[in-house]
Amino acid sequence: MKFIETLALGALTLAISANGAPLASQDWALKKRNAASLTLPANCLKQNNIGVGWLPDDDNGYISIDTITNTTGPACFYGLYSHFGADLSVSNSDILGDKLSDVKNSGAIAVLSMMPFSVSLSGVTTEVAAQVALVVKEYTDQGITVLLRFAHEFNYYTTSGMFHGTSTDFKTAWINIYNAVKSNPKVKMFWSPNNTQNTGSLAEWWPGDDTVDVVGIDAYKTQSTDTFDSFYQEFYQAYSASKNLPFVIAETGTINDSYKAEWLKELASQSQSKYSNYVGFSWFEYNKPSEGDFRVVTGPIDYAKQVLTGMGNNKAASTKSYSTESASHSPTATVGGNQGAKSTAATSQTTTETPPNSTATALKSIKDSISSMQNALESIQSSIAKLESK
Repeated sequence: MKFIETLALGALTLAISANGAPLASQDWALKKRNAASLTLPANCLKQNNIGVGWLPDDDNGYISIDTITNTTGPACFYGLYSHFGADLSVSNSDILGDKLSDVKNSGAIAVLSMMPFSVSLSGVTTEVAAQVALVVKEYTDQGITVLLRFAHEFNYYTTSGMFHGTSTDFKTAWINIYNAVKSNPKVKMFWSPNNTQNTGSLAEWWPGDDTVDVVGIDAYKTQSTDTFDSFYQEFYQAYSASKNLPFVIAETGTINDSYKAEWLKELASQSQSKYSNYVGFSWFEYNKPSEGDFRVVTGPIDYAKQVLTGMGNNKAASTKSYSTESASHSPTATVGGNQGAKSTAATSQTTTETPPNSTATALKSIKDSISSMQNALESIQSSIAKLESK
């Protein structure tokens, strides 16, 4: 225990400046912005150290995430969509109330896709951004970590007419949102374009290294030649590996029943040496009559049960190298939102976990201790930020 205590003390020391003062807000922001900064809930479903999450169907009535997790075990991520305008009235009904309660009960990280549908990107002013920050704070005040996926798939929605504005408007809006939430240590800004065959085309949409905490790209498998590498490798190298940022797939799936099991397997069995920043993925568990049936748990066939090992076991698979956070909000329920879908990948073998030896057990205890210290420090930093704002 002496060794573990020493390491924990070292972790605390890292959070204190040379003169004994707490980290300055800019230093804390830098701490949030690296590949080791995103922790998965301790008991959520993991495969090969990859976190598994869901976007429960919200197009066909109110469906709680426990409709899925009663079968799979607790989710690592819970995805919700919010369509908002300048007054955020729609946003409140989309993601607050019962849905906030469901996320808290689920124990999952909330992936909030905040979509400016009835306000242009240029209309996302500092005042609107401040309102977004207040909505997100409703989550973090409940101890929930939030990945704030503002105006996701911007490269698609600005061409389809759902979002209105240019890449410059997007970047200005993004920075306004970032400035509104940057003092909240439990919020991470999640930059998430739509699948593209030209990764270089995304450069004009990049808002700056100092304003992004997590990156990912949405892609859906539509043909047998779609693979994890063909969808994600180039993007991963350009925006995750080169910038040392966590990589999360916020939504993916397929409507082709013959691809569902193999795509789930490939998503959950990527090499940690090749994709060391890959934290996890969320499956689009929707049945959309206009597009097709994406479901792999709640549909006619439970493909997830065929592929994901340890389902129903809260400690399924091992702890992610990013470490795992103690569940300050316990596992049980959750809900989805309104969205469309697009394109993604193929086979691989799921890795099973070997029983931990004494060294592995000691290392896990160390990671848990450090994670607890990080959570405590986040609370301290949040309190400091509140005092500074007065």
